Amino acid sequence: MNEVAFLAVAEVASVMSVSKMTVYRLVNSGHLPAIRVGRGNWVVRARRRADGPGSGGLGAQS
Repeated sequence: MNEVAFLAVAEVASVMSVSKMTVYRLVNSGHLPAIRVGRGNWVVRARRRADGPGSGGLGAQS
């Protein structure tokens, strides 16, 4: 079964070792694909390291 995982902005910031503001800037500039959930919450699709760089998500341990 293919299960898709998503990370919240705070989790992305932690994985990337940057601030949440930096993550928001990356999302708004289009450099980090994200999905808006609700009225201001963003999530980024997590991907397995084996998926490669073109899969449109942030590398995370699965």
